Amino acid sequence: MVASVRNRYIRLVVIAYGVLAMLWILLSDSLLSLLADADTMRLLSTYKGGVFVLITTVMLYFSLRAVPAAEPSPAAGLLENWAERVGHVRIAPWLGYLFAVLLALAVLGLRQQLPISVYQRPMLIMFMFPIILSALLGGMGPGLLATALTVAGVDWLARPHFHSSAAEPFTTLQWGFLALCGAASACSAACCASWPGAMKPIAICWKR
Repeated sequence: MVASVRNRYIRLVVIAYGVLAMLWILLSDSLLSLLADADTMRLLSTYKGGVFVLITTVMLYFSLRAVPAAEPSPAAGLLENWAERVGHVRIAPWLGYLFAVLLALAVLGLRQQLPISVYQRPMLIMFMFPIILSALLGGMGPGLLATALTVAGVDWLARPHFHSSAAEPFTTLQWGFLALCGAASACSAACCASWPGAMKPIAICWKR
């Protein structure tokens, strides 16, 4: 039973990583080829590679910590055991804050290098990645720190700044919603990570 659960878990993690990594490579390279020239693409490839390493590091951390126990619950399925194990993941507080800073700066650097005006097309959805991942890994504090860094960073990159009177109201509204949604996502992700039973209903629904 234990060997079967562990083997299924290992296969699931390996397949998921392979699919996500391949999609990241194909989609990100296709996007960069449309937006950037050869010189800029080399620099952008470095940034997107750094973001990929940081994201997969978190995925690897959670995956290894969620390996089924030596005596998993016989009544629980693979996803239910995974949800229970992930709920108990804890790291040193400083590591969570460091990850939030590094990932937020990496995403800001990637956005800055794209040959599209931050003000005209801010692409704010990409900044939700560091916020959610930081909250899941480190809790509410790192999630809110990532929110503050991305909101302030994208405002600093934009010309005119989103908070200035020269900015259009619609653009300022989008920037404000980034701060609001980022804070809400950080709090929600932190609650899911800190409450072991929070993810069990998801696993049960998926099983059904």
